[in-house]
Amino acid sequence: MSGESTTNEETHGPVSGEDYARVCDERDDLQNRLMRLAADLDNIRKRTHREIEAGRTRERESILRSMIEVIDNFERALSAAGAEQNEWLEGLEGIRLQMLEVLRRHGARAFEAGGAKFDPQRHEALAAVSIPNTEDGIVVEVIQIGYEFEDGAVLRPAKVVVNRIADAQ
Repeated sequence: MSGESTTNEETHGPVSGEDYARVCDERDDLQNRLMRLAADLDNIRKRTHREIEAGRTRERESILRSMIEVIDNFERALSAAGAEQNEWLEGLEGIRLQMLEVLRRHGARAFEAGGAKFDPQRHEALAAVSIPNTEDGIVVEVIQIGYEFEDGAVLRPAKVVVNRIADAQ
């Protein structure tokens, strides 16, 4: 088509087939670049959204872990008071219950560890003991309560004592 010519009657005179092909190639190249840029922009939006959500999750976990430490202190104070009952202790218990409710509203809760099979994802073994007639690897004492999110992801592992039959032999 090199000898043929096309006419663009509105603005220019005759256009050669080579010029037309070159302009079409440039148009196609620009269109491809535009599509790649649009895809890149979409990927950036998605990645930014994921990073923002991950940051929010990390911040929520950090705040909830801090609250759990305060709850632990309330529980220690209440345990130290023993059987003594007075309005002050009842007030502390009320605050502890309110804090547990805040955790629940944010999707976190305490989980039961006593009597469970030791799971290093959910438990942190602080000690091992040998108790006859108790299955190996069973949590026999909970030193500190563990917390998890509703989806089962561990917020803080439970600190536990585990039965180890092999230790007795």
